[in-house]
Parts: sequence; C-alpha cells; structure tokens
Amino acid sequence: MSEYEHTCLIRGDGGATLRAILDQICNKWTLLVVATLDQGRLRFTDLHQQIPGISQRMLTLTLRNLERDGLVQREAYAEVPPRVEYSLTAVGESLIPPALALAGWAIQHVPHIEASRAAFQPRTNNRPGAGGTPATSSGPRDVADVPPAPGPSATPAAKPATRVAKPPAAKPAAAKTRV
Repeated sequence: MSEYEHTCLIRGDGGATLRAILDQICNKWTLLVVATLDQGRLRFTDLHQQIPGISQRMLTLTLRNLERDGLVQREAYAEVPPRVEYSLTAVGESLIPPALALAGWAIQHVPHIEASRAAFQPRTNNRPGAGGTPATSSGPRDVADVPPAPGPSATPAAKPATRVAKPPAAKPAAAKTRV
C-alpha cells in the first residue's frame, strides 16, 4: 500500500459511503448485538435479555439495519406461536475480528485515556462561562473564548416559529352492510 493509498480509500466519494457504514457499525448497540449473535442463532427475546439496557425498539431498529446491510439473517418459522431467529451472515461473522481488535485497543489504552480525561477536566472547568473560575491566560484560548465582532450580526435574527393549524381529519364514512 502506498504512503497515501489509505487516505484515498477513506475519501473515495468524499467519505460519505464509508461514514454511513461506520456510523451503523460503530453505533452504541450494533457491536453488542453482533457480539451476542456470535454465540449462535438467537430469538429476539433471548437477544433482548442478553444485552442489558437495550430497549425493544432499539433492538428492533438495530436488527433491521443489520439485516438490511447483510450482516444479520432473520428467519421466521410458520408456527403457532410465530418464531423468529436471528443469526450472523458470513459478512457479519467477518466483523468479529476487527471488532475484537478495536475492543482490545480500547482496553489496552484505558489508563492513558482516563489520565488524559482527568488532565483535561480541570482545564475545561477554568474556561470562562464553564462554571469555574476565569481563565488565567492573557488572551483567548479557543474560538469559543473570542468575543463577537462589534457591529451588526452576520446572521439574521431568528424569526419566531409560527404554527399552522391543520384542518381536522375527515372521519371515514361508516360502511354500509346489506341485510
């Protein structure tokens, strides 16, 4: 791979496709669902019980998105009561090694990240308007600290929102029945 080939891969179409895929894969629940399904085929209720904190709605949306993207297979059985099971496809299974690598990286770097967060916290508390004491530097530290330029605002004032009343929905006519 050339020195800049990786940036070309990322920027291909301005990064839109890659961002959309990574947004789905890296959201709060996707990796938990995929890792849980790595155990094997599971019913919705079993998945819901094994992923603490996920709502039924969010699990449904996550499974639909994973099925749409071809990472999860949904199999419905014509039984009474109906039974639906979810499993990983080959593409879904191929996500496990990079997900584990990312999790391993995170675990390895937890001490460094926590130390950086702790060091950053006092700095942000000392920013003007952050609820702490005023900053001690001789000038503005970032864009948020720069006072607005004098004169008329560059952006027009926001207009108050107006509500448009919708007419009441027409009631459907009662169905006529023959006697």
